[in-house]
Amino acid sequence: MNKTRKNIVGTIVFIVIVMALAMSLVACSNAVTDTKQGTDGTVKMKLSNTEILSAKDLRTVTKKDEPTLKKAFRDDDYYYYLFDLGSINNVPLEGFSGMIKYENHGQSATYQLESSSVESSTITKTVSATTQETVTSSASATLKIAEEVGMVDVCKVSAEYAYTATVGASISASYTDSYTEASNFSKTKKTSVSMSFDKNAENGYYGYVLTGAVEVYAIVAFDIKKATYIVDYFSDIKQYWIDFYYFTSSDEFVNYRYETIPFAVPDNLEIPTQYVDLYKISETISITMDRYNCNDGNRYNKAEQEENANWRSRHDGFELGELKVYGCAKAGNLYAIKRAEEFSIKYHVLQNVQELPRVGTQLTCIENDTETKVVGTNINQRIGRGAYWVRVTYTDDTQSQYNATNQFENANSRTYVELLNSSQIDPNKTIRQVEVVVVYELFAGGPGFLGIWWKENSNWRCETVLNFA
Repeated sequence: MNKTRKNIVGTIVFIVIVMALAMSLVACSNAVTDTKQGTDGTVKMKLSNTEILSAKDLRTVTKKDEPTLKKAFRDDDYYYYLFDLGSINNVPLEGFSGMIKYENHGQSATYQLESSSVESSTITKTVSATTQETVTSSASATLKIAEEVGMVDVCKVSAEYAYTATVGASISASYTDSYTEASNFSKTKKTSVSMSFDKNAENGYYGYVLTGAVEVYAIVAFDIKKATYIVDYFSDIKQYWIDFYYFTSSDEFVNYRYETIPFAVPDNLEIPTQYVDLYKISETISITMDRYNCNDGNRYNKAEQEENANWRSRHDGFELGELKVYGCAKAGNLYAIKRAEEFSIKYHVLQNVQELPRVGTQLTCIENDTETKVVGTNINQRIGRGAYWVRVTYTDDTQSQYNATNQFENANSRTYVELLNSSQIDPNKTIRQVEVVVVYELFAGGPGFLGIWWKENSNWRCETVLNFA
């Protein structure tokens, strides 16, 4: 799915909120060539090759004439319905964190405004808050808001399944995958601009902000026994880019009044015929991790990947291993612990690490890596022949981290490395997320001119995130 903005030409599109005609404009390092007053009383500026949009273009809503039913199914307790409600455009995905505060005391100043690396957890919170603020429904005797009646988890599980089975079917994706993709984009497409402020510049908050267009959905669960509807809302990110934002105050950002999308459950919904067991227990869940090639010596930073195509190709056609999850059930992209005493996550090695598949080589094997750090983890000792890191995040936002190094010494297809088990989980807390990172270095080589061996070393980072209901 192409989520990058389609109409970016040349420089990045700057969006400035200018709330009144009398507001003084900031002098940017780009030359202003033209200004126009809009019919709404705001100001439009045209910079070199760049159009700055008016205030009404910020976080605008596109409503559907009628909610579009995407999926309907049932289980023993509920009838479920997924509706597409419309979209919200120009949402600042990272919230207010990327802005700088400027106070005018008659001075001239120049700031370097830089885009930020935004974590998916931040995007999740911002998109969720925006969605909940935008959609309006009135609770009644027969309509309950999921958060108010403790039904968020039920709605999230059914939403994951319904979305994955319809909207995400062509890409086998969960709506939360779009948050991760936008986060990765912010980390690999960082950019900056030099902005000059003179004595007429307005006080306020300025910055380059990760921005997106989101599609809004409603998940409706009809409680068969109580004859009531429970509704919740979520969004996926259709496009993302980096834009310029201005706000007069932080309060204006936080309390910005969104356009709304009113939602009422349509009358005469048909009883779904498809039966789905959302929590069908699987004895073992297998997961292929996302794999990234990293520059040698960069502490396994996936944002800096090896440029040499030959080096990148040494891992083609095979996986070193896969994750195995025990004691859990899976619905869509969500996991639930069903047998707490059996819960564990293991890494199953699929190859003989001393004789890995040859890709244009005479020998490929696991190398004894001397690196002692891995970006984004608490690993702080020599990696050796492979290492792992696990972070458990609970619903109260507390976290626990675990790691171990030199884990694949003499490993083969019968090797299972346990990364996490029930004894490491706080029995008084509920898991929200488990992050797993596995890293290792490959050696590849073969005889070259005059029988002298050529040698390559390439670093690999495998990771995945398990979200729990």
